[in-house]
Amino acid sequence: MIDEKQVNEKYQILLNNLKNLFPAFKEQINIEYAFCGLFASTNNNMGIILKTNKDNVFIFSSCGANGIINAFFGVELLLDLFDNKENWLEKIFSIERKIF
Repeated sequence: MIDEKQVNEKYQILLNNLKNLFPAFKEQINIEYAFCGLFASTNNNMGIILKTNKDNVFIFSSCGANGIINAFFGVELLLDLFDNKENWLEKIFSIERKIF
């Protein structure tokens, strides 16, 4: 859930910083459009790796605080998937995994 009050406070801080960088244009600098980026993650912050119906085409989605860590494990898993080898990480990165 987005806290609009907090978001507007952050926008104001950014606007004030920009105006301080360009004091000669202070009166001309306004917010015309603001967007608070969306950030999605799985319930357990683990990435997801899917095999598509095309040969050697996979989808690897990982973001959040564990994105970099997931990337290291994801690459290990992808290399094995390309070689049709089993890997214990498949269950962890599966979209069908159980999340506790």
